[in-house]
Amino acid sequence: MSAPMAGLSRVLRASISKARIVSGGARNFSLLKAYSSSLESNPILVKGVTAAVLSFTGDIICQLVVPYIKERGEKGAEAVNLSDYLDISKIDWQRSLKFSVLGITMNGILLHYW
Repeated sequence: MSAPMAGLSRVLRASISKARIVSGGARNFSLLKAYSSSLESNPILVKGVTAAVLSFTGDIICQLVVPYIKERGEKGAEAVNLSDYLDISKIDWQRSLKFSVLGITMNGILLHYW
């Protein structure tokens, strides 16, 4: 495991265990509490990872849905089936990775200091 990933893993485990203690045990465990705890203890890392995940997910959605919307506008709603466009083999993974890197650097880290 790389050093940044090991650090992230350690932060998440500590935050989850802290959230369980604060919330009164595993029964009342909340992902939002773990996220908030992580955000307080390591704001730059958590903001960077969050921005990367959101950028990656947003780009994947755009690559799958935008061609459908264009075709629907050209051919009409009845002529186009959404399931024909939800093919992950058509995704440009390098593009999505680039968006993730931009999300980490621009939205996650630089905007933290703005």
